[in-house]
Parts: sequence; structure tokens; C-alpha cells
Amino acid sequence: AELVVPPLPPRLPNDASQEEKAAREAIMKERRRIQKAINEQKRGKRDRSEREQLSGAQHRKQAEAEAKRFDANRRRQAI
Repeated sequence: AELVVPPLPPRLPNDASQEEKAAREAIMKERRRIQKAINEQKRGKRDRSEREQLSGAQHRKQAEAEAKRFDANRRRQAI
């Protein structure tokens, strides 16, 4: 089941009918779908085990903990 990207359809003249435009758009849409499928096949599985960047939720949780620590330290110094 080897995927092959179809060649680009010829460019349409400026006075092309709506049917011609729709037909070319359908060909282009299918072409993009096949290109995307080939790209996904070539690209290996994503390994997120060694991620350095935190997800949004992890980042918010860490920021909240740091804010609590900072606030507690500030209260201790104010006494």
C-alpha cells in the first residue's frame, strides 16, 4: 500500500469556471492528505519521556507552589 503523491494539476486560467476550480481544489485536497499520510509514516513515534518543557498544567502547578513558598517566606520576614 505504497502511497504516491499525485503530480500537481495544471494551473487554471483566470477565467476558469467554478466546476474547474472545484475539481482542482478536490485534487489538491487529496494531494495534501496523501502528503500528510506519508509524512506521518516517515516520522517516528514521538518519545515524550525526555521532555524538558512542562505541559501547561504542570507549569501552572509548579508556579503556584513557588508562589506559595515565596508568600510564606515574605510573611515570616514581616513578623
